[in-house]
Amino acid sequence: MNAILLYPKDYAQFRLGEGSLDETSELLHSDTLFSALANIYALAFEKADTFVQFVETGKLKFSSGLFGLELVKEQKKIFFVPKPELNYQTDDRKKIKRVKYVSLGALKIISSMMNPQTLSININIDAFYDIGGSFLLDSKERAGYNLKSESFLHIQTSPKVFVRKEVKEDNFYHESNLQFLPIQSEKGEILARGFFYVLFEHSLSESELQEFQAAVRILADEGIGGSRSTGCGHIDKVAFEQINIDTKGHLHLGLSLVSPKNDEEFKAAIQYNLVIRGGGSLGEYGDYKKHRKRACFIREGVIFSSAVQGKLVDVSPDENALPHKILRNGINFSIPF
Repeated sequence: MNAILLYPKDYAQFRLGEGSLDETSELLHSDTLFSALANIYALAFEKADTFVQFVETGKLKFSSGLFGLELVKEQKKIFFVPKPELNYQTDDRKKIKRVKYVSLGALKIISSMMNPQTLSININIDAFYDIGGSFLLDSKERAGYNLKSESFLHIQTSPKVFVRKEVKEDNFYHESNLQFLPIQSEKGEILARGFFYVLFEHSLSESELQEFQAAVRILADEGIGGSRSTGCGHIDKVAFEQINIDTKGHLHLGLSLVSPKNDEEFKAAIQYNLVIRGGGSLGEYGDYKKHRKRACFIREGVIFSSAVQGKLVDVSPDENALPHKILRNGINFSIPF
């Protein structure tokens, strides 16, 4: 499967909004990627409508920005997906509850052990290997490294001050960012580094694909997420690779945010969690009092009983407020499970 690999520098921080300033998302959600790429298409190619059409018609589909881990000496990559929303039966419920992501190797084992009728699985968590309690992998994937660090991800919270507020009261606030930490040995040798990766499928022409890849490279140069003027969001290197996704089954594991386009698609979501996306002032359009609408999406990790398309969601504040619509990406990207 096609994949975009986005490598941050060691200790790089990303501001990925999840509501309030003191909250941050861990995943680089597919709607954030969609908005960022649409802006690049508008500014660099004057083709924002073309990009939106690619996504809306399914000519281009992509996942959220998921996590990968590169083992430095082995030059080996481990790819993680959100933990599937299953009924986990285990002697150590605290451990399985802490797990947020599973490697493709661990996912294959989980898929083979799962009861597809009840979506239940009896799992011995100690038979796997974990990093910081949050990342679960097949013990064979760690290549002999002792990777039991706190994690290669950290939520960094820092005090901030509003400088452009009309009322000089309550200017103090906290902002939380996602930070990538290298995994090091006791001697300080770097063993592994984390990165984002995005899976995508397309039926683009050769020239359209080259334009899309150029947009991704520009996006990396511009930075991803918020607070870029203060150094957040920097991507050091971009690569395009093929990843072997060796999963099978009649179910589907969602790897993007999804907004079902009708009741039938919503009923196909067997087990899932929801997230509210949207809000935020119009900013550059000159009216900070007007905000984007909020919309509810199904989170990554959802189990669908059938293929679901999803839809783009209009979160424009009201009719005729802007010269164009503000859209969020709720198109589904999933893999067999």
